Amino acid sequence: AYTVNVGSAVTSVTVTGTLQDTAASMTINGQGTSSGVPSAPITLGEPGSSTDIPIVVIAPNGTPKPYTIT
Repeated sequence: AYTVNVGSAVTSVTVTGTLQDTAASMTINGQGTSSGVPSAPITLGEPGSSTDIPIVVIAPNGTPKPYTIT
């Protein structure tokens, strides 16, 4: 799991993942995306709260590897 702190005025973020294996695939916050392509904007919770952003990398053999950014 990874944690990123942002200012209280920040209301959304985008996440850009880079795959080591170009044959793998990934989803960011439930939406499929390509390596190096930013996600759609992800709305954050109220100031002082935490928002979990799930990332799942799927290996060419179909094995998923989950990650979370909070």
